[in-house]
Amino acid sequence: RNMAHNVLATCLLAKYTIQQQIIIKIATVFGDEFDINFLYKVLPRSLRTNLTRTLSIFVHDGLIYRLNYYRYRFQNGLLKNALYDLMAER
Repeated sequence: RNMAHNVLATCLLAKYTIQQQIIIKIATVFGDEFDINFLYKVLPRSLRTNLTRTLSIFVHDGLIYRLNYYRYRFQNGLLKNALYDLMAER
């Protein structure tokens, strides 16, 4: 099961830049929902510039959806968990 999740998550992320992949992986640390302000604060400075644009891309692609101006939610917990599991990979 874990390997299948990793393969699925890796395939989903393949179309994104490394910077975009890092952003979505870090967002998983906050749980099923996250606040853009908190995410901004924990991101390395180099990833902060395009944060809003990157989140818009993820919304458009169906990985997350916007709850309000500041809050986002992953489409489902399985997706979030699969992406989170990739954080541990070296």
